Amino acid sequence: MIQINDKCFYNEIDNCLVSYNSVSLIEALNLLFNLQIDSNKSIINNAFTRLTVSEDKESSKEFFAKGFVETLTLLKEQFKILYKRIAPEISPVRLKAQVYNEIYEPITTSEVKLTLSDSTNKELDYLFDANNIEYNLNLGFLKPGRYTFAASTKIGEKDFTQNGAFNIEEINIEKQNRRANFNLLNSISQKTGGKLFLKENYKELISTLENNQNIKEKVHKEKNISEIIDWKLLMIIIVVLLTLEWFLRKFWGSY
Repeated sequence: MIQINDKCFYNEIDNCLVSYNSVSLIEALNLLFNLQIDSNKSIINNAFTRLTVSEDKESSKEFFAKGFVETLTLLKEQFKILYKRIAPEISPVRLKAQVYNEIYEPITTSEVKLTLSDSTNKELDYLFDANNIEYNLNLGFLKPGRYTFAASTKIGEKDFTQNGAFNIEEINIEKQNRRANFNLLNSISQKTGGKLFLKENYKELISTLENNQNIKEKVHKEKNISEIIDWKLLMIIIVVLLTLEWFLRKFWGSY
């Protein structure tokens, strides 16, 4: 039988007691794997899957106790942010937050805030939405680049923070598929009253264009009329020349 005191679930891991009473390795592993964090998850320490030690050796018990206590230290994390470190720009960015009380029960009564910073250090503030067992935040579509965030919450009288970073990758749809989709082109042409021509049938394309009665030459003629009075500079020049002519004729005695 394995006995664990309550201090294993707090920050006093050094005082956590693990005692043995005819414990078998299988029983210990079952206890470890069935130790529930919430309704869907359990702690699994991969190191125990490789144990091939004998039960009757004290060193085996000490090794198991050390590994068991180290695994329980995972329960010390009461505030977690779950997210993808790399995401494409064509998908909305979603984050999840998990908040636990001192006995590691999921709670949604705390307010979870997040400050997002982009590569230019521009900051935006967000607030997570709470559901029954966790928090969700939809950041929507972000531009390609590196982003950092700082999340915070308060559990009881204690403040908790989580920092992280993720990258948004640029997706060039045209480079992903460089081959023409002839089935799609043919479908579009049929729906719009057109016709698909391959390069081998270019002569058929020329013949179709020449015989198409809907294609006719159109001549556009445009005529602009401007009043000469609107040309003020020209009017001034004309008046000056006429005045100069009259003055010269008068001066030379032509009149």
